[in-house]
Amino acid sequence: MRMLILISVMLLTSCATIIHGPVQKIPVNSYPENADIIMNNKIIGKTPDILVLKRYNEGEKQSIVKIEKLGYLPSVIILMRQIDPITFGNILIGGIPGFFIDAVTGSLFMLSPNSINVNLIPGELIKK
Repeated sequence: MRMLILISVMLLTSCATIIHGPVQKIPVNSYPENADIIMNNKIIGKTPDILVLKRYNEGEKQSIVKIEKLGYLPSVIILMRQIDPITFGNILIGGIPGFFIDAVTGSLFMLSPNSINVNLIPGELIKK
């Protein structure tokens, strides 16, 4: 019985893990639509789309998202990883166990911006 109470307290104090989990959904829109969404030199979708990204990737403090469409200049967006403000409430309420659980799951972080909206500019990329 004591073990059940201990596990319950630990789980209930990991606020960020409970509230939003280790992944973040980021809507990606462009005008015009049907532009390529590129990450790590790979096309991962077309606009409009919703990216589901891990809040924490070891060694990466940022991710670069490029939106490209033939006949338009590419747009580059940098997603920055930062500590989620909800974590500070967790420290006050849940203390060290909750903070530790959030850190282990990656829920301690958030990606910013939380949505991507770009207006592509007509033109051609000139390669040198």
